[in-house]
Amino acid sequence: AEMAFNYQDLNLVWQQLVERVMARPTDSAALMDLGTIKQLTGDRANGLALQMQALGLQRVYQQQFSSKQRGLRLLALVAPGDFMANTPLEFLLRGSDVTLYQLYMLPGQPLPAELPDHDLAIVAVGESDQNRAVLADIDRLVDVWPRPLLNAPARIIDLSREALSRNLQSVAGLAVPMTRRVARASLQQIADGAAAIDRLIAGVKFPIIARPTESHAGQGLQKLDAPSDLVTYLAT
Repeated sequence: AEMAFNYQDLNLVWQQLVERVMARPTDSAALMDLGTIKQLTGDRANGLALQMQALGLQRVYQQQFSSKQRGLRLLALVAPGDFMANTPLEFLLRGSDVTLYQLYMLPGQPLPAELPDHDLAIVAVGESDQNRAVLADIDRLVDVWPRPLLNAPARIIDLSREALSRNLQSVAGLAVPMTRRVARASLQQIADGAAAIDRLIAGVKFPIIARPTESHAGQGLQKLDAPSDLVTYLAT
């Protein structure tokens, strides 16, 4: 990831991983890293396909951040997906003596027969429509997990943009933007002049900031000053 952020060439790393897979097609770690490189270079679809191929072979992956010391053994429960699907613990732990195990939770599937021994577990799955089934599966395991478990799944579900806005409106001293989830068809009515925005979305008036659901890092985010701006926005 650091190489990609620094605009370094990933071709050599890619080729080394390909050679590993060609020598041993069941090398799930190499497949997982190939999927990561694909995502880093903008090919999200093929990156996720490689990730799922890896998860078909192995669901637990280990990372060491120090070659000299061994400290806390942390098991992170994560969901399949891109970099926005989970809390990026591997970035936060860089340079530490923590051993990180990532257990990928697949909706409706039981846990692997054997789990790595660990001192602490953490739910790293982020809130999203796609992750709700995974969070519900994890929630059923909380009371029987053999080690301390951080981040209650039920609390994570309450962290959606609209739920957070709703729950924090009444907190004294906080100014929280009103956030609403709106169907595209409703926005189209406003754009067409068939309905006023405050009639469809109570308490809202222009200007607004619009973004597609599940989008991050400013993708598709735009400030709209009038219904005419909404026409152009929806066309894209």
